[in-house]
Amino acid sequence: MTISGRLLKTIAPDKNYSEDTFYAGEDLIREIAALPKKNLAPLGEKFFLQEAAREKFKLDDRDSFLISIHKFFFNYLKEEGIGMMSTKEFRKGFCRVVENLPLPDLFVIGVLRGILQYFHFRGYRIKEERSKEEGSRSSEYLVTWMTSNV
Repeated sequence: MTISGRLLKTIAPDKNYSEDTFYAGEDLIREIAALPKKNLAPLGEKFFLQEAAREKFKLDDRDSFLISIHKFFFNYLKEEGIGMMSTKEFRKGFCRVVENLPLPDLFVIGVLRGILQYFHFRGYRIKEERSKEEGSRSSEYLVTWMTSNV
């Protein structure tokens, strides 16, 4: 597994990681292990917002982005990425996200929070249904937000 330097630079800004270089997965595991848990969610949020600013993804329609969330961590055409994150169920005001990324669940929750904030979702809530950290093969999150009938 190779990791983008952009991800490592977000996690460890004081280290000399280059944004344009790929690093071994062990570097990611080592850097995350050195972080306090309370920093993981804010770093996940920061990482998503930095990627959104790069305009790497089509970010104009929030519903289509949530449905195609798998493109955020994996590029099928190039067969590169760090793992799978996908929307298993989607309807107005609700989606179920499943992932098997080599990232702590709190970091992924931060990424989801960044997505919800970027698209101005209101009254959102993220509930972890299953966790890799508790022995599951993948983590599952239920994401809900307020909708309007108008």
